[in-house]
Amino acid sequence: MNGDRAIGKKIKIILNKYLLPEFGGKAVHAIKKPDLLTFRSSLAKVCYGKDGQSSLSVARINQIMILLRMILEEASDRHEFEMPYKNIKNLKQARPDVNPFTLSEVWLILKHVRADYKLLHYSLLYRNAYQ
Repeated sequence: MNGDRAIGKKIKIILNKYLLPEFGGKAVHAIKKPDLLTFRSSLAKVCYGKDGQSSLSVARINQIMILLRMILEEASDRHEFEMPYKNIKNLKQARPDVNPFTLSEVWLILKHVRADYKLLHYSLLYRNAYQ
């Protein structure tokens, strides 16, 4: 249940902090694609934190827009109007830079691991080398 509460809390924060101030006074069927694109670009300009220098991450903007898309999808199904979110893609997220172990580092790890864990580590390192 803790996970459900955490998700519910995140949804409430997104609704109260971003979606309701922007779209709360607007009829759902009156929201159009340009409104959504303008809103998304305004999210990139949001500053927060003590210094006011931090901006929302791409992942956070996508979370906000996904919730908005879900709301609009449900409303368009129930009230039979055209979905304004059509063909709006998520913002691209930069992939993390992965630096795998070198072969000498792998042998060093295997040399220093406890004997009863050696086979486990060997198989994990081997399996991950080929993924």
